[in-house]
Amino acid sequence: TKHRRIRPIPYNMSDMHTPAPEFIPITVSDVLALPELQASEPELVAGAAGLSRSLRWAHVVAGTGALDLLDGDELILTTGAGWPTDRDALDELARKLVSANPAAVVFELGTHFAAAPDALAAVCEKRGIPLITLHREVRFVQITQRIHQLVLAAQTEALSARAEVHTMLTE
Repeated sequence: TKHRRIRPIPYNMSDMHTPAPEFIPITVSDVLALPELQASEPELVAGAAGLSRSLRWAHVVAGTGALDLLDGDELILTTGAGWPTDRDALDELARKLVSANPAAVVFELGTHFAAAPDALAAVCEKRGIPLITLHREVRFVQITQRIHQLVLAAQTEALSARAEVHTMLTE
């Protein structure tokens, strides 16, 4: 069979400077109000100053390797599975997690930790990153699906509004 070369889609250089459509961000406070999260008896442990932080996505973090995959502004969901238990290693993990600049950290208590690690609470408070503990087990997939629906709906609404303005201006 003969292969076709795929040509790049032509673009206008001015498009590179066109900002992405604005949309109403989803905040940590919005997420805390979701029934899926409320059912797990959330408690704000640290970082109350950051409740108005906006988030781009939700990401489940298990173990320590996933921290390198974060881009920032995610809602981190974790049980602490695969986390170290000695103080020095936990201190390092907490610093590394917060340096990824998450919108917030949601920490489910029970199986692996009876309370959020003190080091995590301290760095979250210092950086204004909300640390929320969950006192009841919750299916993280329900939370991530709901957040992703909200993010995508907000982006779709922003694109629709932008298209309407474009149509009005070009008629």
